[in-house]
Amino acid sequence: MEREKLGLKMSIEDIVLTMSEGNSGAYSLIKKSIFENEYRLIDLLMLDDMNIRGSQIWLGYKDYCRGDADLFWQCVRDKDLDMIEAINISNAKQGRNEKAVRTGASNKNNEFIMTKEEFEIFKEKDDKVHKSKEERQPQ
Repeated sequence: MEREKLGLKMSIEDIVLTMSEGNSGAYSLIKKSIFENEYRLIDLLMLDDMNIRGSQIWLGYKDYCRGDADLFWQCVRDKDLDMIEAINISNAKQGRNEKAVRTGASNKNNEFIMTKEEFEIFKEKDDKVHKSKEERQPQ
């Protein structure tokens, strides 16, 4: 799927819609987070740079961080490698090939697609990956 680029002239609503890619859970999380903390817009740019959008946001928040929004945004700021891997595993198991990365995707979102080999590797990995605040350690 071709991912739309974020633009400087986009409204906040357009950015939220673009980043959520039609996933209602991701949309709700982003809207609520921006309402509570306007600095979350910077975190959204970090998500874009990590090529994490739509269902990937929801996977990171709901599955990896067990619905803990503060933990999710901390993982984004830390560019948490375990969360990135968990998102890629879940994506592969669901037949999606968008690849979450640690950095560098902002201007090349459409270049970060799993290779056939990566797809198979992630598909075979254990998908029971999550973190709680107690398990979280700075990287």
